[in-house]
Amino acid sequence: MLKVGDAAPAFSARPIFGYPVEIPEGLESGPVVLCFVPFLGSPFARRTLALLQERFADFDRRGIRVVAITQTELTAARDFVPRYHLLYPLITDPEGTIQELFDIQRDRYLLSSVRSLLGGGGGGGGLMDFGVGWFNGPVRQLGAEFVLDRSGTVRFAHYATGITDVPDLDALLQCASSC
Repeated sequence: MLKVGDAAPAFSARPIFGYPVEIPEGLESGPVVLCFVPFLGSPFARRTLALLQERFADFDRRGIRVVAITQTELTAARDFVPRYHLLYPLITDPEGTIQELFDIQRDRYLLSSVRSLLGGGGGGGGLMDFGVGWFNGPVRQLGAEFVLDRSGTVRFAHYATGITDVPDLDALLQCASSC
């Protein structure tokens, strides 16, 4: 797992719409927030993406780029960006190459994550409002968030411990603002 102070792994990927994202080459213009989300059929991924969308202007005003990465197949994700009006790049990584570079894990205790959601404890609250898509992806893919500074150094690293975890956008914004 990556820790604060580690060098970010290098990768280049083309989002569904927009210019290629290149790390570390693309960091000269400012810090980048990378958010790894489960496949797009998951209401947990949709909630994370909706929260990023709500706060996108806060990041953009400070010159912080936001990039989301999912293991969803391109054909299943192609209409997602315009349908949900995402203003930030969404990269599909169906083979999990980028997830592997960042050591993104899978939920080994999926049943306990679902129980906490259904039982009302630990992060539920309206997740199903974001809908459920066709479950054809890696259901157990966990999320993660990173802040990379201009030099390619990891300044913030958080790995989700369950599929219901939601990123702390205030912490991401504060960290990226200080880079």
